[in-house]
Amino acid sequence: MNRDHSLCCVILTVAMMGCSLLPTRQTACSNDRACPSGQRCNPTTSICEPVDSQPDMSALTDFAVPLDLSATPQGMVYVPGGTFMMGDNRLALPSVQPINQQTVASFYLDITEVTVGSYQQCVSDGNCADLSPTFNCNWKVAGKENHPINCVDWNQADNYCRKNQKRLPTEIEFEYVMRGPQGSTYSWGSANPISPPDPNAQLWWNRTISTGTSPVGAFPKTLLGEISTAGVSDIAGNVSEWTSHAFCQYPLTSNGGQSCDNSKRIYRGGDFFDNKNDEICGSCRGGPAALTVSDPILGFRCAKSIN
Repeated sequence: MNRDHSLCCVILTVAMMGCSLLPTRQTACSNDRACPSGQRCNPTTSICEPVDSQPDMSALTDFAVPLDLSATPQGMVYVPGGTFMMGDNRLALPSVQPINQQTVASFYLDITEVTVGSYQQCVSDGNCADLSPTFNCNWKVAGKENHPINCVDWNQADNYCRKNQKRLPTEIEFEYVMRGPQGSTYSWGSANPISPPDPNAQLWWNRTISTGTSPVGAFPKTLLGEISTAGVSDIAGNVSEWTSHAFCQYPLTSNGGQSCDNSKRIYRGGDFFDNKNDEICGSCRGGPAALTVSDPILGFRCAKSIN
């Protein structure tokens, strides 16, 4: 076989294999709409890639962009529904395994944790029970009206939300909001958390029990400003937050799961007293705690279904 004939065979073989001797042209992108058909924008590299080369994150895009801004209740953010993978095999925590697919309907969520001032109004209106303050509780402490209400048990938190035509968020909704469109490790992304008083800290945490909470939405102003992907504040740190879910094994359902203990509830998000990464991550679970437990680290925010 002569040299020219050999070269032709090589070229023919490459062509038949669907290959190209020319470098592949990459398309820069900022979103999927900038990509050719059959490709999606990789948010990490900002390069269009074939759909089958990366996980499908499309269900978690465009957080906090309501279809109708005027319909969003005051003090809440619209969270569009979608499908995501709940849990994390990277953590040595059996309670967050196995990873399982969950579908969430669109809903509204409070931008901040419920404050002392808001809870006081509920008590004044005769809709909420007065609290018995103990050490490090914010109730009736001068200057803490804009701090999260803490030392509330699950029943008191549930009652507050119901009296305001809302409800506690499910554990599934909480993780869906916290991890964002890329299934992030933390509410601000993948970077490990930094501790206060470093001005680059992402959340209020890693403090002594005597330090207590910070005002809602005040901490910090870095990265995404501790405004999570869904546009809510303090979803990590400050106080851990009650969810509606009983303590169940994965996979969960919207109101339960496997091998449930209905006498206990899960709380999420971590708090000011936490000092470990695996206590404030997006897939981390707190508790379980009995319905009557009240503690300085425990607070809540409310959700609202969209009918």
